[in-house]
Formats: sequence, C-alpha cells, structure tokens
Amino acid sequence: MDKLYILRISLRDVKGLSLLEVLIAIIILAITLTSISYFFSTARSNIEAFGHMRCGLVLAQDKMEELKDLGYFHDDLSGDFSGKTHSDRVDSAGVPDADDRPFYREWTVYDIDNPADGTDPDEVDYKRVELAVYDQRLNPGNVTLKDINKLVAELRTYISP
Repeated sequence: MDKLYILRISLRDVKGLSLLEVLIAIIILAITLTSISYFFSTARSNIEAFGHMRCGLVLAQDKMEELKDLGYFHDDLSGDFSGKTHSDRVDSAGVPDADDRPFYREWTVYDIDNPADGTDPDEVDYKRVELAVYDQRLNPGNVTLKDINKLVAELRTYISP
C-alpha cells in the first residue's frame, strides 16, 4: 500500500481535539505568558530605577562642576580638617525651589594638608569634596534623607588654590 493512502485514511478518522489536549495547551500558554509578563515587569522596574540613578548622577555632576567653578576660597567650599557638610534638596532638573524635590544632595569639604611637600604644615594644600545624592522616591517607607538604600550617586574630587 502507498504511504500517502494510509495517511489519508488515518486523517479521515480524526474528528477533533480532545478536552485534555485543549487544557494542556491552555496550561502551557498560561505558563509561557506568565513568565513573559514577569520578564517585562522586571525590565520596566529596572529601567525606572536606572532612570533615577542616571538623573541622580547628572545632578551630582552638575553640583560638582558648580562647586569647582566657585573657586577655592568660596564659602560653600569652606571646610576644616574634620569636614564641613552642606546640603540641598532639588527636583530632577536641579531646581531647589520646586514643589516636588525628590533628590537630596549632600557634600562635605575637607581641608587637606600634605606635610610631605615641605610647605608650612598650617597651610592647606587642597580641598577634597565628597558629594552624595539620595533619591527620596526609593525606599519610601523610610523618611530619613540620608539613607543608604536611597543613594543613587557618589562623587569625589580635589580642588587646589
């Protein structure tokens, strides 16, 4: 007998899908769609978190450039050997007077003396500026401004006279 003829005869006997086959197909489809939706929701939350981090890093870079442009002797760069801390709250565009100010920036200025260079030990050689940016939208249950779970950017630079 011809193989094609046998195949035609066996296909004529098939009437449809059984209920069990339909249920198995639906379960497989549900598992697949659930895993895909989990992937997309995780990706979306990661994209949102990286957006906050990027915005915080831009705000940190802007503030650091602003501090470097002020000059060595400006009041915002006054410090001591133990460090003097300054802070502000800004929105995502860096505006301090906005209604919604989710970012908290804090910078500490340290006077650094290098006695190895042979200069006067009371003379400050340069200043170290450490800046941290916290996003208040992260870890919303905690009202502390300077919370490590809210930290999105940290920078350090040195400024000389």
